[in-house]
Amino acid sequence: MRWFVFIYVGSLLMTGSSSADLKGILLKAENGDKGAQYRLAEMYAEAQGVDQDYLKASQWARKAADQGDAKAQYRLASIMYLGVDGQRRQPEALKLFLRSAAGLKVLAKEGDADAQSKLGILYARGIGVQKDLKQ
Repeated sequence: MRWFVFIYVGSLLMTGSSSADLKGILLKAENGDKGAQYRLAEMYAEAQGVDQDYLKASQWARKAADQGDAKAQYRLASIMYLGVDGQRRQPEALKLFLRSAAGLKVLAKEGDADAQSKLGILYARGIGVQKDLKQ
């Protein structure tokens, strides 16, 4: 039981998610902050301090993706491709993966680890970019 508490508390510390943090992120997201919208999408998709909810993740990712956030475009494309929100939309998802790749490349070059990880998956699978296992 102690290891569970350690992992749970550790995950809250790593994500910085507390009730107050969640309220602050939600307020920013509702006011159109695409970074906060993406953060909420990730929190709901990965169950970081909230119950996992792909529908909410999809909704918040869409808001940030529509503002050009490449990581949100990737998250939304992932949800759409897998259909975890109840609707599998692979052709639309592939177009969105392609659109996200350019922005992810810029962020990855700037040292954004999240973008590097997402871009690595695209290269490994050849989605939106030429398949390149070395990349």
